[in-house]
Amino acid sequence: MSRQRIASVILAAGDSRRMGKPKALLKIGPLVFLETIFNLLEEAKYDPLITVLGNDFKEIFQSIQKKRKILFLRNQFSEKGQLYSLQCGLKHVPGDVPGCLVVLVDHPLVSLTTYLSVFEAAQKFPYKIIIPVYEGKRGHPVYFGKKYFNDLLTAPLSEGARYVVQKYEKSILELPVDDAGILVDIDTPEEYSRYLETLAGF
Repeated sequence: MSRQRIASVILAAGDSRRMGKPKALLKIGPLVFLETIFNLLEEAKYDPLITVLGNDFKEIFQSIQKKRKILFLRNQFSEKGQLYSLQCGLKHVPGDVPGCLVVLVDHPLVSLTTYLSVFEAAQKFPYKIIIPVYEGKRGHPVYFGKKYFNDLLTAPLSEGARYVVQKYEKSILELPVDDAGILVDIDTPEEYSRYLETLAGF
């Protein structure tokens, strides 16, 4: 049986007000968050990689290596929130893929093993919502089968993607992973400093 392509949408359009600088360009070891995520997604064979940027589009785009097959989109209304960015990205997901992995740029510690595990689960259960779970807690990234795309495109912006997750709770596949990184959300300088030791050894 041939393996299906699984798309990914990387959300990096936030204004990073609490951080004070674009989170996409924070260093994780020798690379910035966004480059690190690209490397992992490419190694795990996600295709295509669709990246949604916001007001910092120019700064981020100019800082990223261009030797990649990545579609960069600009959300000109980033103030509408994360779901609106996801909607921008979903509109560019090819029609021949069974679903899409939603990746948040402020979760840079997700391991390659987790990306690979979700990819394999999506091959077996492409119609599901797949959420990695560490020690009983759900984290990111989250896979959505394309049957949920219309719900994501029409969900209330104030509710976010969790609106669809809650609506289809019975369709969720919880995927246990040995990866605390799925729970690590780096939004502030304090959080970044707290994880610098971990990041340095990434």
